[in-house]
Amino acid sequence: MQPTPVPRRMDELLEQRARSTFVGRRRELDALLAGLDEDGPVIHHVHGIPGVGKSTLLERFAEEARARGASVLEFDCRQLEPTPGGFLRELVAKLGRPLVDLAEAIEAIDGLPRPVVLMFDAYEVFRLMDAWLRRSLVPALPDHARLVLAGREPPQPRWLTELQWQGSYQGLLLETLTEAESGELLVRAGIDPGQHRRLNEVARGHPLSLQLAAALALERTGIDPGTTPLESVVREMTRVFLADVADSRVREWLQAVAVVRRVTEPVLAALFPDVDAREGYERLAQLPFIAESRDGLRLHEAVRDA
Repeated sequence: MQPTPVPRRMDELLEQRARSTFVGRRRELDALLAGLDEDGPVIHHVHGIPGVGKSTLLERFAEEARARGASVLEFDCRQLEPTPGGFLRELVAKLGRPLVDLAEAIEAIDGLPRPVVLMFDAYEVFRLMDAWLRRSLVPALPDHARLVLAGREPPQPRWLTELQWQGSYQGLLLETLTEAESGELLVRAGIDPGQHRRLNEVARGHPLSLQLAAALALERTGIDPGTTPLESVVREMTRVFLADVADSRVREWLQAVAVVRRVTEPVLAALFPDVDAREGYERLAQLPFIAESRDGLRLHEAVRDA
């Protein structure tokens, strides 16, 4: 008599599918796991452009960290009030016990199986609390605790310049996938290898765009083989990248400078004679998908193409 199979829960199925589409990132994952060692970095800050796979990396790290016996507390900063009280209330909900203040919170964290990892995803919306984390929370944590921050914006300079964080803080810039990794992701998504190059010419190794392109390609399978609505991919990529650019002026500047190799103040002045070029340059430099180089601002390739 065959044993009755144990039904799987939906979250188990979704986790399995997420694992099947996890491609690359071995270097970053190993760096995060190294933080579990006694002499590993206390804080990791994963940052990169929207849709590049930060949350996916954190999910995989949490899974492997728990398999090694670590306690992992996950905080979605989009659902977290950016105050010490908001953090405390969320911790109460996760631990299922009353906590009056930070001292009791630290005691509760100290009582968890070691090491303990506190993960803050979408950290860019929690930046008001950056100084509190640096000055109050982290110094009070037990020495077996670790923090993983993940957001679109790079680390605040004080994490990099203050002496007490030297050797204890590590930034991890998450880049787009290589061509080989992009191909592997598309294979796992069920895409014929003959379509890989065409899809990646638009997605540029951007994981979210690759997944979207794969979904659209599969949707059209049997209807019009060999064609993919790449315009929809471009539209969605543009929506994702512009989601945090609320200022209409900055959007206009961004769309204009996407056609130039580098952005400089003279270029902005030529494109927008009625705009303060210094202000425009500084506003653009603050965007998470723009990097500053010796010859001006560089717009991320995936963003520029979209």
